[in-house]
Amino acid sequence: MSSLNPFHPDNMARSTALSRVLVQSNVLHILLAHALSTEKEEIMGLLMGDWIKEGNTEVARVDGVSLLTRSEKRKDRVEIGPEQLTMAAIEAEEITKATGKTTRVIGWYHSHPHITVFPSHVDLRTQLSQQLMDSRFIGMIVSCFNTDSELSNKIQVTCFQSRMEDTGCQHMKLPFSVLNENPLDSLTLPKLLEIPERIFDEQRQSFYKSIPRSKSSPSSGKTILISDSPTELFSFSKDVDGDVEMISDEESSHKKEARGSMDDIPSDQLNTKLFNETSMSLPDRMTLIRNSGVYVQSLSSLVDNLVGPTLQMLVDREQYNQSLLESLRMQKQSLIHQLNNASTVNNLVDLTDD
Repeated sequence: MSSLNPFHPDNMARSTALSRVLVQSNVLHILLAHALSTEKEEIMGLLMGDWIKEGNTEVARVDGVSLLTRSEKRKDRVEIGPEQLTMAAIEAEEITKATGKTTRVIGWYHSHPHITVFPSHVDLRTQLSQQLMDSRFIGMIVSCFNTDSELSNKIQVTCFQSRMEDTGCQHMKLPFSVLNENPLDSLTLPKLLEIPERIFDEQRQSFYKSIPRSKSSPSSGKTILISDSPTELFSFSKDVDGDVEMISDEESSHKKEARGSMDDIPSDQLNTKLFNETSMSLPDRMTLIRNSGVYVQSLSSLVDNLVGPTLQMLVDREQYNQSLLESLRMQKQSLIHQLNNASTVNNLVDLTDD
C-alpha cells in the first residue's frame, strides 16, 4: 500500500528533483470537462500516474484522475474530506491490479473560474504541505471563464510546485507536455460519465441540507423533514398510511429493510406528499420554494452544460466507430479478394507446369 500512497511514511523521505510533467490527452480532456462543469465554484480532484526516472531527475506522468466529492464549494475555495484521499489511494490500487501498470496518487488539480491561472497563497501552502510528505507531488490549475478581453474564450493550464524562501512560500512553475498515446481509452469514458453524477449528488445533498427543519404534526405525530446537519444523510420511506417521508439514516435505521431510494418514489407522491406544508411556517415554506427553484435551475444547467455534451460525444464516438468498422470490413473483403486472385494465379501456374 505504501507504494501507492504518497502520504505513507515510507514515501516521506524521497527528495528527488522533478523536472517536468507529462499529461495524457485523455486526462486533459477530463480535466477541462470537469473545470468547465461549473463557473460558480471551484472543482477539485486528484492526479493518478507515476514518477519516471530520467537521468538525475524524475518526470511525473499523469495517466488518470480521481474525481472527488466536495465538502465545501465556493467561487474562491474548495475543500474535500480526508476520507477522499484514502478512497483515491484505493482507486489507484484497483487500477494497478486491473492494468498491471503501477498507479499512484501523484498530485492534485483544481479550477480557477473567472480568476488568474496563478496559484493563490492558499494553493501554495496546500501544495507545500503535500510536498513535505513527497517532494514530487504536483499541482495543476485550470483557469476558465475569464472575463479579461485578452483571455476571453481561452483556457489556461499550469503545473506547479511550492518552495519556502525567506520571503515566504513561492510558486515554482513546472513545464508540461501533452501525450496522445491512448485517446479515449477504457478508463476515460467512465470518468467523463462520472462528472455529472458527482455534481448531481453534490447538488442533491445541498438541496436536502437546505430544507428547513419541520416539527412533528400534533395531529399525526409524523415527522416529515428531519435534521439540518451538514453531515447527515437522508433516506426515503413510507409510513403506515402510505405517505412518503424523508428522514435521517440514524433515525430510520430500525426500518432499514423498508427504506427506498428517491427513484422508488412515484413523481406524483414526490410532488404532493413529500412535504407537509401545514406543519411549516410561512418563512420556511418561502425558503423551501426558493431553494427548490435554485435546485431545479442547477439541474437544468447540469443537463445543458454536461449531460447534453457528454451524450453528443458518445453519439459522435459511436458514429465514428461504425464508420471505422465499415472501413475495416471493406479492407477485409479487399484482402479476401486479393487472396482468391493469388490462389487462382497459383493454380494456373501449376497447370501450365504440368
